[in-house]
Amino acid sequence: PHQKIRTWLSDFFVFFKPKDVLSGDFYWMEEVTTSGKNPQRFLLYATADCTGHGVPGAFVSVVCNNLLKLSKIQSDVNTPGEALDFIDQEIKALLNPEYKELEIRDGMDVALCAINFDTLQMQFAGAKMPLYLLRDGEIIVYKGDSHAIGNDTKEADFRFTSLEIQLKSGDILYTFSDGIPDQFGGPRDKKFLTKRLKE
Repeated sequence: PHQKIRTWLSDFFVFFKPKDVLSGDFYWMEEVTTSGKNPQRFLLYATADCTGHGVPGAFVSVVCNNLLKLSKIQSDVNTPGEALDFIDQEIKALLNPEYKELEIRDGMDVALCAINFDTLQMQFAGAKMPLYLLRDGEIIVYKGDSHAIGNDTKEADFRFTSLEIQLKSGDILYTFSDGIPDQFGGPRDKKFLTKRLKE
């Protein structure tokens, strides 16, 4: 809920216009505090796009949302990349156990960020989804990995990458699904594309 996001961020927006009543896209945000002698507070947030539309997409969204919550309490998950590794393994185990030979393509593209409240150090991991950082009028694009959650079966030992980014005052972060760049419109019914989104 926006009132919850306002407890962490004073300047933000969410643009969410699902095609159907149920959606395969979702956004998620929670705060965590690390254990140990020097506990640190992190804001975790994700933008996700799950396979399918309507009921199938919404079903996968519920599963992935719950796995994001579960990843917070796993002792071997300490970075966004490790969280995506955990979700990837769990999705494959939950949705594809009896039909591996059919390569069922249930999965998720996601951008996952962890921002340290005190240092503004951010870690980012992306599964086929980018992060745009607008700084001093320029867009810096962090592409993430070209590997989706759950439905890429080619590399069994694949591990997601966590990038470290030092944020500074005035930085603006954008994460988004393919819903905007893939939107058709205009007099010639063309895709919007990321070029127009950047403009």
